[in-house]
Amino acid sequence: MSANSILDIPGLLGVGESPPSPIPCMGDKRRRSTPTCPSSSSSSPPPRKQQRILEACFRGLTEQCAKSVVAILGCALSETRQQLSAELETDEASASAKLFLQRFKGQEIATAAVCALNGNGDAVQLFCLLTSCMTTCLVFLDTVLHDMHPQCTLEHYLTRFHPNDDAVFGDHPSLFTWHYREVVRGLRSTVDIRQRLVEAGIQFSTLEFVDMILSQFYTTCFLEIEAQKHQKDHGQFYTPQSVVHYMWDMCPPPHASSSVFDPCMGTGAFLCEYLIRLAALHETSSVDTLLTLFTQRIPNQVWGVDIDPFALELGKLNVMIHLFPFYKRLLQLRQPVAPRSVGRLRLFCNDTLQLALTGDAWEQAQLARLRDPTSLRFDFIVTNPPYQIRKTGFVTMPDPQMYDERILGGRGMHCYLYFMWICLQRCDPHTGQVCLITPSQWVVLEFAEQLRLWLSKHCRMLEMYQFDTYKVWPKVQTDSLIFRLELKSKVPTTDGTLYLRHHDRKLRLEDLLREYATFNRAHPRDTNAEYRITPFEDQADLLVRVPGASMAFLSPSSTVSESIRILTESLPRLCDADTRPGRTASSDAPLVFHRGPNTHPVYALVVRAEWALRVLGQETCARWLRPVFYWNGKSGAVEHKEGAFWQTRDPLRIVRKEGSPAEAYVAAESAVQYLMILVDKDGADTLPVDSPLYHYLRDAREALQSHHTDRKLAYCQYNKCGVDAPAKFVHPINNGYLTKSQPRQRFFLDRQRWCVTNQCVYFTLKDSGSEDEVAEAREHFFLGLLNSSTLLFLIQENCSYDQQGRTRLFGKQLANIPYAPPSPDDVRAMHTLVRQVITVRTTLFRVLRATPLAFLHDKVRNCTWRMTEAECDATCAYAQKDTVDWIHLGLPACADVCACLVQLLWANSLYQYAIDQLVYCLYKIPPDVQRTLEAELHLTLAVDWQPYDVPHHVWDDRVAWSQAIIEKAQRPI
Repeated sequence: MSANSILDIPGLLGVGESPPSPIPCMGDKRRRSTPTCPSSSSSSPPPRKQQRILEACFRGLTEQCAKSVVAILGCALSETRQQLSAELETDEASASAKLFLQRFKGQEIATAAVCALNGNGDAVQLFCLLTSCMTTCLVFLDTVLHDMHPQCTLEHYLTRFHPNDDAVFGDHPSLFTWHYREVVRGLRSTVDIRQRLVEAGIQFSTLEFVDMILSQFYTTCFLEIEAQKHQKDHGQFYTPQSVVHYMWDMCPPPHASSSVFDPCMGTGAFLCEYLIRLAALHETSSVDTLLTLFTQRIPNQVWGVDIDPFALELGKLNVMIHLFPFYKRLLQLRQPVAPRSVGRLRLFCNDTLQLALTGDAWEQAQLARLRDPTSLRFDFIVTNPPYQIRKTGFVTMPDPQMYDERILGGRGMHCYLYFMWICLQRCDPHTGQVCLITPSQWVVLEFAEQLRLWLSKHCRMLEMYQFDTYKVWPKVQTDSLIFRLELKSKVPTTDGTLYLRHHDRKLRLEDLLREYATFNRAHPRDTNAEYRITPFEDQADLLVRVPGASMAFLSPSSTVSESIRILTESLPRLCDADTRPGRTASSDAPLVFHRGPNTHPVYALVVRAEWALRVLGQETCARWLRPVFYWNGKSGAVEHKEGAFWQTRDPLRIVRKEGSPAEAYVAAESAVQYLMILVDKDGADTLPVDSPLYHYLRDAREALQSHHTDRKLAYCQYNKCGVDAPAKFVHPINNGYLTKSQPRQRFFLDRQRWCVTNQCVYFTLKDSGSEDEVAEAREHFFLGLLNSSTLLFLIQENCSYDQQGRTRLFGKQLANIPYAPPSPDDVRAMHTLVRQVITVRTTLFRVLRATPLAFLHDKVRNCTWRMTEAECDATCAYAQKDTVDWIHLGLPACADVCACLVQLLWANSLYQYAIDQLVYCLYKIPPDVQRTLEAELHLTLAVDWQPYDVPHHVWDDRVAWSQAIIEKAQRPI
């Protein structure tokens, strides 16, 4: 077959059809449409106007046409897969198909790797999918090269590279390229990508969008549809091209001798962007310089690693294609490049957490260099490390010879921090730059404390840019942080760390990047983003003053944090939970922190109360089960082993995900919904083998704990579930974001000895030996304190686990919260207010449970009382129904139910306002700081009550003041 014969394949370009001439850019800036994927039978070209718009899209550096190409490739993938699958499954398969199928089944390692893509499934079908994906990519790349240089084919170009790098035509062809090599080229397949691109008026004059197209195609047409588990296991969320551009723009321009490394290269987006910039830098370079770059320098200085063999294969092809501008320029200068003259590429399929010395002797020698940070350093390391990965076989234990366990050996260490470490260890101390995009949790959370201390000693943080959840990856619920740093041995080019944050969630990603890119340090106020510039010389002192060496001081903040710190620095702590080495429990702390136990398997040991009474019996339930504060976390629409287990027992156990029923002061649910089975190891030995509970726990162990062959029944230790605590303050462990529907914390008091699981945390009071009335007053005092705005601010300050303010209530963080000891009058005043708010909220939640007036829920949580006309009409209409006994719900038998509800909401709001004011007084927070604090928390209580004649002498007689508040709340509005 001649070098140019692939251009004549029917269905690719059409019999006798010549390559189209480039369409000139018409500069059409009107609204661009997204063409749908043309059918393979379509032959008439689109209107000239559509051609102009599509061409303008490419030349105008927009992504719309790239999405159209991805759609075309998706159609081609589906068709190729169907054809290939049908051919391999029939007795009439071609000789080449039989040969490669036999080869595939004979390679156990390759088969295992393919099967691991989704954990199970037909290996042959997965092989067809991967082969079809590779075939589609190769035909597309051949089309791109033809557009850029009609005399050059993919085969001609790839044979310039080392045989070990050429996975298509080299000495060791890839397992997944056979269909392209043996069928598409040899048997004139009907894969018609080129024809469809021609019909859509799309041509490539540069490689500007090629990487984005390949990444989006691999992600949207392969990972998200066919290999979702594989995507989660490997943390494969490919970076938008605009972010790749931005991260490289943050770095200094490359030069001819620059070296670059990507330890998790995937399909090569960051390396390809570097090559695009390097090619632009050498557009007018001499022949000798270009030839040296193409054949020697770039292969020696561009390094990459990825654990996924298929992604690595695509990434290597992508890198090779992005070297084409050098080759094209050499052809224009009439400089031939001999076959196989390009040096071997330093792109390896390996696990960066281990970097095992695998492959041939050359590859082992290069990996040995990469393992040793003293022998190989890089000028640029720009990448997107895998985010937190589930504990699967794909996540190995890091090699202790490469990673310092004293710094990275903490519990809960996220996978991306190991990648950060290898980047910093291999950054050139005099010229190197590291630019990463990761979640922001490592900046503040305890698991990265030692790493932050190491960074402060060895590195200089230059820039940090924050992004909301779903902003960079629309389907990933985590925030992102782009940051750039260098080693302290490098001469600094700036005097401090810049931190930018923008909270406009409606702002498009591209507009946000533009906002960040145009920030001017010399004129920092000319921006809509929040910013902070922290001088390098101040950071060491700030770090040691902050608990846990948090770097939150780098982020933009108001004066409230510093004011509160000064006011509270001499106060004792709220709870005993700080068990770090060298720390002792505070005898002044009034509360003890507890976390609910890991009741695994929770979907067996927590059951619906109605089912348990019916199946297990009243006597068994009274002996072994207790009420539990719990909500279901799984959806019945998703197939999982828990759903299968309950489908034939109690289908109502897993129907839909439930929200937490926790509410401030009182639990929203009063009736027992779930029961927890309190059977531990000793209890399992005493259960009668003929009892329904024994049979149930045996079945649960076999279905949900099949790996626990050392036990006959499912059971767990429940000693931390709180069933023995006479009173406890309960809260969900995850407080998440502060939103309109969840604006405040939700501590409630449990005196019924309900159990909790690890969904919740709880506090208990230290034993004071007080009488019942005094004990109740103290419990109500702490219940009010825990639900106050002051505590909400302190929780946000100490328990946020990312820069977006999401909070998780861990004991070690809560132990940093200051506590202002109250006087007896403070306790009595708080007791009076909390008792009233419990009464009001109990009545409101009765109404909520009995009626569909859902809008009341947000009003109770937000402490608002005004009702719209539509809400009043809905309330009055429902009040006429005989199904509601309003007197039983706690409302007076009056005609105007709406007015009664407004009065209750008014009282609920006033009592919370009074509780907040009392706590402000305890902590001696002045009014100006109060207003700023509430503004930061997006609370409106103080603003709402400002126009009303509310008693303000809380600083004087607390008890009299609380009585005045009650009198105010009980008066008609």
